[in-house]
Formats: sequence, C-alpha cells, structure tokens
Amino acid sequence: MKRFKEDYEGAIGRYNQAKLNKIDMSSMVRYMSAVCIDWNTLDNYIEVSAAEPLSVFWGTFAPQKSWSDKRNYNLGKEMKVSSTTKESRKMGIKDAVMPEDIGVLEAWQFFIPKLKDEHIKRDSVIPAHDMAALGMYLGV
Repeated sequence: MKRFKEDYEGAIGRYNQAKLNKIDMSSMVRYMSAVCIDWNTLDNYIEVSAAEPLSVFWGTFAPQKSWSDKRNYNLGKEMKVSSTTKESRKMGIKDAVMPEDIGVLEAWQFFIPKLKDEHIKRDSVIPAHDMAALGMYLGV
C-alpha cells in the first residue's frame, strides 16, 4: 500500500505504538487522529482500494475534545471507548482511558469528499480492538 509522503509509520507503526502503550489500535488511532468518541466508534480496521480515481484533501488538523459536546451525552450510558478482546487482554492490552484532548501530537488526516460505499472495494475488515488478529494480519 502506498503511503502519503508525510506518513512515515503507516498502520504497522500505529499498531506498534498501541502495543507499546498497552492499548488497542482503536484507541491509538482515536488519540492520534482526534476522532471524537461520539463521531465514530472506530470498531474496525478496514483497508480499502478505490474502484475509481478519487481526489482527497490531506493535511494536519487541530486537537479535539474527546467528546464533541459532553452536555448532550449521558456518559455512563454511551458507547465504551474500547472493548478490548480476550486475546488482546492476554497480550497485556487494556481498555484505554481517553484524555480530555485528543490529537495533540502532530498528525495528518485525509478527507475524501463525496466518497460513497459503492466507490470502494473492501479488502479486509478486522476488529480494531483485537490486537492479536491485527498483528497476524499486519505480519508483526
């Protein structure tokens, strides 16, 4: 898979960072890419191939709060930040506790305007909380 010029680590680098910090891939990606908990569960690691040429916006982003607006949520009843699998727990991986601010280190994201499901072909879908399965898939 071809990376963007500024992406020195790719998915394997993020996996290794998550493992080093004893959290799952979902939590590592959320922390680094500033995806608020109420925006997306980040439950799956998905690789996609474009079925047609696409244009994207690529650049740095501002840090975000871990929840976009806590006043609108009963945090006790909302989704868990992480649901680490039994296999991952055997590796010492624990449920992550997100800090108030996420995306505080320099990181890059891309946005694909007008992307629709029919534009992509799914190559793989792996639970982002299953570090054992991700490790096998990534070959690390």
